[in-house]
Amino acid sequence: GIVRAFGRMVEEGYIYQGLRPIHWCTSCTTALADAEVEYADHISPSIYVAFLQKDHENWEKAGVPRDVEVVIWTTTPWTLPANMAVALNPGETYTVVDAGDRKFLVASRRAEAFMEEAEIQGKVLSDLEFRGRELENLLLIHPVDESRTSRMILADHVTMEDGTGCVHTAPGHGSEDFMVGRAYGIDTFCPVGPTGTFTEEGGKYSGLHVYKANPVIVEDLRASGRLLAERKIKHSYPHCWRCKSPLIFRATEQFFLNLEHRNLKNRVLEMVDKVNWHPGWGYERMKNMMSVRPDWCLSRQRSWGVALPVFVCPDCGKAVMDPELIDSVADRVL
Repeated sequence: GIVRAFGRMVEEGYIYQGLRPIHWCTSCTTALADAEVEYADHISPSIYVAFLQKDHENWEKAGVPRDVEVVIWTTTPWTLPANMAVALNPGETYTVVDAGDRKFLVASRRAEAFMEEAEIQGKVLSDLEFRGRELENLLLIHPVDESRTSRMILADHVTMEDGTGCVHTAPGHGSEDFMVGRAYGIDTFCPVGPTGTFTEEGGKYSGLHVYKANPVIVEDLRASGRLLAERKIKHSYPHCWRCKSPLIFRATEQFFLNLEHRNLKNRVLEMVDKVNWHPGWGYERMKNMMSVRPDWCLSRQRSWGVALPVFVCPDCGKAVMDPELIDSVADRVL
């Protein structure tokens, strides 16, 4: 029945193969759907990192002094090798914090919190203020690989709830990062393999598991002067429902159910309202989950469950999804 249902979805255009970041278990070495993700407390490193300007002349044309550094905050230092950009909120005001020997660009609304959390003594230079949109496309030196360049971009998902209002962006390791990166034509760079270790693209971190790379990257940032502050935080974090290991976001080619096709998501939400839920809390859980769910990741890289009846050309790698072939597979399922 599952195989035949999949065939009908293929026939009606609901299934597609695509590249985007999804929850990935490095222990089970497989993709997970959002419904398979559990949340539990986890201790992560919390760091503030300063980016140096790349093209001083263009920064100065925008009114920003050449010695001003852009500060981001992250709880995933291991994603910094995949950094491609720093995102600003286009409508927010950004200012400069003068810490004496150094100057830092942060959102005006986050300046005081930044100085407190990073334990930096300084003052806000109120005469140096910029809208996020005024700094678009300016360039920065990559924080862990000085041969590379990061780019200032704009994104509506940048909030003033935490951090600095300048958001580290790695399209290979985050859904919102991926979407804004695609809008800017930025590569979806993902130097992490199925077991959670850096590939050769990870440079000096090649072969290190991402969690073991965290302290190494932090020490490299400290040695280069890019690290402004470090502490540990306890927060809710996604874990695998099977092995209970913490998950990562990793961009891979998977097969997805398109929830926008033929208004599927709204039709499902209407059906949720028509179901009698036992226990009653199931209604809110399903309603909330479906309201925010992106396209549903159907494929797995392990042998449990029912395999997708999809055949892949060994030469070109193209997936063959043919309803008649899928029904033929269903006929052979005992």
